[in-house]
Amino acid sequence: WDVAVCTYGKLRMLATQLAFKTQRFVGITGQPVYRGAARRTPDGGIALPVPEWSPRQSESAGYTGKVAEGEDQLFAQHGRGEFEAVIVRYPGVYGPRAPINHEWAVVKRVIDRRPFMLMPHDGMSYFQRGYAENVAWLVFLAATRPEAAGHAFNSGDERVLSARRVAELIADELGWPMEFIGIPAQYVSGVFPLAEKAPLILDMSKARTLLGYRDRVDPEPATRETARWLSDHPPADGEITSAAGTFDYASEDRVAAMWREATAAFPLASGGK
Repeated sequence: WDVAVCTYGKLRMLATQLAFKTQRFVGITGQPVYRGAARRTPDGGIALPVPEWSPRQSESAGYTGKVAEGEDQLFAQHGRGEFEAVIVRYPGVYGPRAPINHEWAVVKRVIDRRPFMLMPHDGMSYFQRGYAENVAWLVFLAATRPEAAGHAFNSGDERVLSARRVAELIADELGWPMEFIGIPAQYVSGVFPLAEKAPLILDMSKARTLLGYRDRVDPEPATRETARWLSDHPPADGEITSAAGTFDYASEDRVAAMWREATAAFPLASGGK
């Protein structure tokens, strides 16, 4: 083949089987390969933005360590001339038909006409997302541009929205005036996983300068399009992962009531007068 784009996983096995059978091998990995990328808010343990040469979790057990091993194998095969290797490290991919849409946590609450949504840490986490069309464009460049051979590239939207801004855009697009109540994440675990992630912004300068990458769709209209699609095509049970969060509304009502009571008793702690 001229090009093989391997997005499924099993990267090392596929690369072994395709040695000398494809001119270019584009291997899809992800941002969890970076050391410190999987921490939760409010931990700021990783310097931002994260360039491609940042330390990886090569010594880590489980998935993240295997990702680094797969990348190393691809570049070793590149060095032996078995194919031209290119690695694209995925962010949190969102958009129509994406299987891990964090945005569903907000969309479902709009559909259910919830008057409020608990917002971990007031939604001030900036976690790298990538609209499906933008990510696909970078994969195309990685597969076709000669300059890409032998390189790893971060992928994702060039601008990173806060989790709260994502939620605000969704509610606005779907026309529902939902209140967002900022609460420390440890009290609302699972409500909005996007807001529970530690800030993570990938450095996109390499893709821009070497491949000429620019977003095909700005993240704000991309988020709005995702909201409309999810609203029109709500996933059935089992069709979406835990990335969408939990929907225990009775528990959320109790937490909200207690939080309102506490902030009323201590108004200065909540920014009141």
